[in-house]
Amino acid sequence: MRNRSASVRNGLTLIFMFVFTFCMSQSKIDSLPKANVPSSILLNGNGDSDIWVRANKLSKMNKNFTEKKNPDNDVSIEIVQVGQWFVVGVDIVEPDSIISREGLNGEALWYDDNISFNFYGIKNLTAQINPLGAVSVRENGKKKQQLIRDQKIFSSVKISSKKWRVEIAFHESIVKSKDSKVIKLKIGRERQHRGFEPFRSYSKVYTIETNMSFDKSYEIIVNQSITTKNPYLAKAQLVEKIPASHADWLKLPAIKLIPSFGNIASDEFQLTEVRVAFTKKEFGIYVINFDNDMKNISKKEISHWSGDVNEIFLGPVGYGYVQFATNPHSKLITNRGNSGGKRVKKLPPFKSVICNTEIKKSYWSTSLVGNLSELLSKCNVPSGNTPDLKPWWFQVIRFRTARKAIDHIYQESIVTTTGSGTAHVPLRFAQLVIEKMKTKGLQKNSIKPNLLKAVIQGDAKLKIKPNSSLMDWINLQKNIHRENAIKDLDAIKTKNDWIRFSTVKKDQLIRSVFPNLKGGLPKAKKIDFSIAYEFNVADIKVSGIIFNNRNGVPVMGTIYEPLNADKLKPVMIMIPAHHTTRNAYDLSTLGKNLADQGCIAIAIDLFGSGERGVAARWNHKNHQKNLLGGQMKLIGEEILGWSVSDILSTVDYLYTRKDVDKTKIGIIGGVAGGGDLSAMGAALDSRITLSAPFNFHQKRIISGWHDYARSYPLALKNEMTSILINVLRAPNHFVQANEFAWRDRSKAAHAYAKKVYGLYQKESNHTFLHGDRNTHATHFNWMHRVPFYKILNKWWDLNLPETKNDEVLLRLKKYHLESTMHDNGVDYIKKHFTLSKSDLNKLNKIKETIGDQSHEKFNEPYMIFLDQANQFRKKNHRLNLKNKYYLILSLDKILGGTKPDVFIPEKFKNQQWNDYQVENLWLKVNKLEAGKAQLGIPMWIIKPNTNSKKIGAIVCIAQEGKKRFLFERSEEILTCLKSGIAIVLIDVIGTGETEVDSLRLPDSAANNASVYLAQMGKTLIGERVKNVRSVLAYLKVRTDIDPNNISLWGEGFSDPNGKSGAKFKFEETGFRQTGPHKMNYVEAMGMIVSLFSAILSDEVKIKSILARGGLISYESVLMNRYYYIPHDLIIPNILTKLDLRDVMESLRNNGCEIILEDVRDGKNRVLSNEIMKEHYSNCYSGAYSSFHQSKTIKRLTH
Repeated sequence: MRNRSASVRNGLTLIFMFVFTFCMSQSKIDSLPKANVPSSILLNGNGDSDIWVRANKLSKMNKNFTEKKNPDNDVSIEIVQVGQWFVVGVDIVEPDSIISREGLNGEALWYDDNISFNFYGIKNLTAQINPLGAVSVRENGKKKQQLIRDQKIFSSVKISSKKWRVEIAFHESIVKSKDSKVIKLKIGRERQHRGFEPFRSYSKVYTIETNMSFDKSYEIIVNQSITTKNPYLAKAQLVEKIPASHADWLKLPAIKLIPSFGNIASDEFQLTEVRVAFTKKEFGIYVINFDNDMKNISKKEISHWSGDVNEIFLGPVGYGYVQFATNPHSKLITNRGNSGGKRVKKLPPFKSVICNTEIKKSYWSTSLVGNLSELLSKCNVPSGNTPDLKPWWFQVIRFRTARKAIDHIYQESIVTTTGSGTAHVPLRFAQLVIEKMKTKGLQKNSIKPNLLKAVIQGDAKLKIKPNSSLMDWINLQKNIHRENAIKDLDAIKTKNDWIRFSTVKKDQLIRSVFPNLKGGLPKAKKIDFSIAYEFNVADIKVSGIIFNNRNGVPVMGTIYEPLNADKLKPVMIMIPAHHTTRNAYDLSTLGKNLADQGCIAIAIDLFGSGERGVAARWNHKNHQKNLLGGQMKLIGEEILGWSVSDILSTVDYLYTRKDVDKTKIGIIGGVAGGGDLSAMGAALDSRITLSAPFNFHQKRIISGWHDYARSYPLALKNEMTSILINVLRAPNHFVQANEFAWRDRSKAAHAYAKKVYGLYQKESNHTFLHGDRNTHATHFNWMHRVPFYKILNKWWDLNLPETKNDEVLLRLKKYHLESTMHDNGVDYIKKHFTLSKSDLNKLNKIKETIGDQSHEKFNEPYMIFLDQANQFRKKNHRLNLKNKYYLILSLDKILGGTKPDVFIPEKFKNQQWNDYQVENLWLKVNKLEAGKAQLGIPMWIIKPNTNSKKIGAIVCIAQEGKKRFLFERSEEILTCLKSGIAIVLIDVIGTGETEVDSLRLPDSAANNASVYLAQMGKTLIGERVKNVRSVLAYLKVRTDIDPNNISLWGEGFSDPNGKSGAKFKFEETGFRQTGPHKMNYVEAMGMIVSLFSAILSDEVKIKSILARGGLISYESVLMNRYYYIPHDLIIPNILTKLDLRDVMESLRNNGCEIILEDVRDGKNRVLSNEIMKEHYSNCYSGAYSSFHQSKTIKRLTH
């Protein structure tokens, strides 16, 4: 084993030595000019310091991994010596967005745009820096952040609209020996790919003659610009002594936590107060967690996902931070923070930190006191970076578990919102401001006051459980479908029974993942492929391939095959996990061992992953796919289907080869998504004769999942299970592969598969493999590969290694294996996907409707989707306007049916608001069985003080709920009431009093609810339209409401991300990229539900609609790689029949007044008055305003 592994390593060394030799070559010796400055060196990222006047301009870097000489014309480099300091300035032109998510020194920067400096010498020093100013330092390949702490390296970075600039200073003692006059400096640049624009790597080695240094010492002054827009400032007190008691802490001002996503606090929101104090040597933090249900406080160990926990984050800006996690039982965990998520690095306990907790009747508190010097040491920070001298990051998060006994949902409160799926976003933490202790006056309460109490309270809440009702109803439906699925499977007794059953299920599967093809698979196309590179290593050939799939987009793959070609070869298609690339170690090792046995192995990146992702190649995990997946759903496509198309097309390519044994084509899918997709491909392509999908073999119905590529459309409606999908391919070979131990549910699924294979008398074609409880894998590790080898030896008559020691390991550099980095791959993309001038003009004409302009080079997927939507619009727009009922029928079908439910109004005790009576109503919807939790609509009806027998009414709808609506629009509501109009504030399902949880992330429980509904053939928007129609039906039968004078008012209260056409330097994928700027969703539910309810309602005719903070069109979501709308606003197939403008124009044509303000596009940018007038004047009545105007409300009251 050792000899074979050594030969692999030697082979790798030879293969890639040419790259190193090429990079080390140089044509000249560069001089290093001296600059004399009075006393200090200024690094500010502007390039305007005096030192740069004398700097030497270095020659251009060259592109790596290419035969062509391609200089990097976007980068200019200058270098100068000032005393004992070598100072380098690098300007990088970047007209596009920046890919950079790491804001901490010392963390990995290889998935960011970055510049690297490598000094060859006795210490082989490398410093890498990204646009956010994070620096990673290594000596001889090992981390050496100590050099920053010792003030041997200083740096500054500044980002402007068209470029970013690095200025970095190295002390001569760390880059050259005393006697040396010449240094070799390799400067490199990595630019992450953007869509079809490939990853680029440039470098050059410069030989530089240095000057004799002189003893004069210089102070380095670094002016680092703050990258966060409008940072939240948290006040801390400078005191003589850290408070020792609860009473002493209360003398300090408090910071009051807010809900994590910035919404108004609910009635159940539990307050949290934080106080921070510093002395010259110590820090102290005191957190009071108020709780009205102390008896049910969690007794769990500290977890970042559950339990009652305080997380406290503290540290100097840029250098990292320490995370303290505490719970009510004096447990304390300390971690070294990072930006990448909750898997932070454990730290040994602080010697100086004392943690105390107290549990009282109405609160529990945490006190932390520690030594500043120890904290600085843990963060690897230069001494002197104390919070009174340098900016510090600060964040506190309180996690409060759901209290099911009193129907309280999970609560997460925070100092300042991050808008991310993880709390570990230091670039968005608050910044501490130190002030001298104040004993008088406490900080104003930042929690917005309760204006009206909830409709459902006390014993009624415990009975009705409004927060649980939606998920209770969903779970009831899931149970019904599960029971039906079990009955169907049990009813199969014969082979003919199975054939009939499986034929129906396969047809359902095809129709669900290829909804536009009416029951067919994508048609095969002529395979046009290019070999991007090839080389021999460890006695096999490795090559990169790029070819077209059946949908017309490129597929990138890596092929492993034997050097000889004298016989037909079995083939294994390898599908990686959803969060990594095809060029991972697990796959290359499997490929190597298969090639040694005369097989071909081909690993591909499925659509939206790896080299085919939207943004950085290995960052954001599955959220790149979700960007594409959401866009695809709008036009009636499924990313799951396109992933299957990739697999079908790979088999198409293999069938063009004469050396492939077509009777032995297998597929293996890694854990975490690879198994799901490989199973689907094998089920729908009979040419695949062996399948080994990991972690995809259960009897339960495939349920909701926020990942579009793993959430099977209509899975609940069609009662589709993962084991069923696998055995649709019976009697072909099937390996039931499990990452972990073999448990009861796996055994049950195995028994079912065995039954099906028994109907064919082919039980030997079905087997299983598994790991144990500790065999977590990225794809599949040796404990999975070795059993798989044994199975292949039996089925394919091979001689693969059957022990760990016999397996040959192969680890290749991922960079070298990307097809589009090499000339042939680049040429393939240019040939097949370059935009013509006419195509670009066509694209720009569409984008003009949102004030945008494109300078794209390639016809990327989102443009393909946009073009398809444009074709649909041309076909349907006139038809929708000509025939209102065609529009209504299409919309109702797309939404999954919107007929209002039977309702029963239940009245609760009235309230008073500003001298007006408020009716508290629960509009109970008759959906659940007796004794189950109830679905319903909480309502406040605020009635004007009038003697009129019949009054008009305005129904108010917002994603943020009726309470936020009342708070934000109280003045306008008063105007309506004074005009004699009633205000009806409602919480549609999943909002306000009925919200599942308060988070708006792709993987939140609220968004998963929308996935479950979609799998039933419904939509959350459709269910909310039902709610509004039920409310309208109720208002119609009231004796005090005039049914001919009802209007709808839809609001979205999220802040916009910018103005029309604004370019963003930092984008986000699924709220997971931790860039410096929080990007907000456009919360357009209020507007969309108002429009759809008005057009679909046959209960009453809506007089007028006021919509603010809404979405102008679903088409605008397709106009960029990135968009910012929440998961539950994605409506499958909508653009195949209509868009929002069709609904608005139809309503206007039928006498409904449409009033629009503050309308956004798919990137949550406010559309200007000019754009609306030019492109959307038929969609609204009167004047449009790009901002909220209070006077507009008078148009509803007239």
